[in-house]
Formats: sequence, structure tokens, C-alpha cells
Amino acid sequence: MLPDTYKDEVARVSIRQIDLTLPVPPSPNEWPKHPMQLARKKNHYRRQVWIEAIQQHKPWMEPPHKVVASATFYVWNKRDEDNLTASLKWTLDALKRDQTGKMHWREGVADMKGYIIDDDPEHLTVVKPSQEIDREDPRLVLILRWNEEKRAA
Repeated sequence: MLPDTYKDEVARVSIRQIDLTLPVPPSPNEWPKHPMQLARKKNHYRRQVWIEAIQQHKPWMEPPHKVVASATFYVWNKRDEDNLTASLKWTLDALKRDQTGKMHWREGVADMKGYIIDDDPEHLTVVKPSQEIDREDPRLVLILRWNEEKRAA
């Protein structure tokens, strides 16, 4: 049996989550070597992610402080595990509230909003991604989870 004080603490916290279905990011093996081509491809992908994400769930002015991200890749062919993790870089960059540099790919849409504050360890934990073969519908399913304290009644 739990002590009453512990029960009170558990009752004040709930786990929240959103599921986003996004385009599959290019493998790092496919990233262009020329810096301008790389920037164009990265911005194009981040724009696709941002458009898909805001159609599924509105971003926040104040995202949760700490988010846990888990990803499942549905791909034509399986990727190396290290490529899976690296492939998430552009996706997570697109979902950050705190952006650096010019964000032409957002074009003023929800500039100061995001799904995660930043992709540093203080604000984001990434669970090892998984992958499945789906040649009919390649996609990335990203699940963002966080704890939310309930307000006292």
C-alpha cells in the first residue's frame, strides 16, 4: 500500500503525448556534400516536417520543459542503427522552438512556437529509434511524451 503523501504526488502528474506522422528523413548517407546543396535539402525537409506537424497538432509558445521522443521509421529498406539516430537530426531541428539563424523554411508561420524547447539533453531525451519495412507507405512516426502537473482543485 502506498503512503498517502506518495499517492498525492502521483495524482498530480499525468503523462501527455502527441503522435506526429512525418515524411521519412533522408539518410545521412544521402546528404549532399556541397554546403549549399546540403542547406537546400535540409531546409526543404524541415519545411515539410513543419507543415505536416502543424496540420496534425498546433505548436506551443511554451513547449513542455522535458520531452521524451521515440521514433519508428517505416521504410523501403532497413537502415543501419547509427543512420536511424542521425536521420532524426533534421526532424528534431524542425520541431524546436529555439531556432538559430534564418528560418526561411518557416516563412513566418508560428515562428516563436515549437514542440520542444531545444534538442539539448536538458530538454530532450531520444529513445533508440525502431524501424519496420513498409514499401506502400514510408513514413516516420514520432511520439513526444512529457509529464504534466495537474493543477490543485
